[in-house]
Amino acid sequence: MVDQTRDMETAINENNCISLQSFCDMTQLYTILDNWSKSSGMATVIVDTEGNQVSEDFGITEFCEMIQSCEGGKACCMATWKSDLEGIYECPFGFWDFSIPIVLPDGQVLGKVLAGQALPVQQKDEEILQKTASLELDEKTVLEVLSRVRRKTEKEMQGAYELLKETLHFLFRTVITSGKRKMN
Repeated sequence: MVDQTRDMETAINENNCISLQSFCDMTQLYTILDNWSKSSGMATVIVDTEGNQVSEDFGITEFCEMIQSCEGGKACCMATWKSDLEGIYECPFGFWDFSIPIVLPDGQVLGKVLAGQALPVQQKDEEILQKTASLELDEKTVLEVLSRVRRKTEKEMQGAYELLKETLHFLFRTVITSGKRKMN
């Protein structure tokens, strides 16, 4: 686990909400997210309702690690994590990301899964360099890292989003349904 990681139960209990562990085997959820990251080439992380990271990063890109190593870059990323964005969106540095809320059938939100860190196929490196200029990163290093970033078409990104969204919704519907049966 990364240094930023907080125990999900502790993080959620601090906010007096229901624990995600009450409804889900976290090891299984982590396995799903890790496998999805490996197969899609995109990153995932779980954040609580306040935008605090509560799981390890699965598949974080080298570019995002570089951005988050700068105070200004990290602040931009954290602001996005704390936002109410849902669905596919563009991060401040031009990458496609998406947010999927973890919602119980009664509407209670337990947090969200953030995923993505892929560049649109048509994204120009020069545009990214303009967006990262204020972070005082070495331009040559930024270009080298960008050359290794996965690029996705809009259709590929939409498919990845839908697959992870449906997988998570199925997982939580199934777990909650079977949990109710066990309780009865």
